[in-house]
Amino acid sequence: MRSFSLKLEGNDIIATATRDTYPFKKHLMVQAMLQIDDLYVAEPGSVRDFFFEDVQVFLDQNKISYVPRISIIGKSGTNNAYDFVFPKRGKTPERFSKAINRLTESSRNMAIFNWLDTRDVRSQDSQMLVFLNDEIPFKQDDVEAFEAYNIISLPFSNKPRILKALEQDEAG
Repeated sequence: MRSFSLKLEGNDIIATATRDTYPFKKHLMVQAMLQIDDLYVAEPGSVRDFFFEDVQVFLDQNKISYVPRISIIGKSGTNNAYDFVFPKRGKTPERFSKAINRLTESSRNMAIFNWLDTRDVRSQDSQMLVFLNDEIPFKQDDVEAFEAYNIISLPFSNKPRILKALEQDEAG
């Protein structure tokens, strides 16, 4: 909850806002709720069973440089949270990503909104990637929606494709 500037009091998630900060705080609350919903579907067990952790372990094992859990203020002034950011290196552009455990219309729409809002304040060649937990079925329409916005969908079971998408240009 700290990454969203929210507090947990008992079973309640608390956001303190003024009239001016209300839209921003509401947005943070929605992002937190989506993340909680995403974790709810995860199988019981150890922390490593959570999808974000699985992606992080994979990146570490393959020595892929990234910055975890970062927020970027977008064109709208909204704080957009990303699970991983892969820095620009050589000819490889900076890439933002979300690890989506359960792809739904709302998680898809939030990822697209975040990207559109962020893209306008970053380098023109920046890219967006979404890691999809394909052990949980999702609609092909959602993947096609990502493609319509040039967002690269990476089913997590396809490790060679992920590695190819994350290749970093050593020149530069």
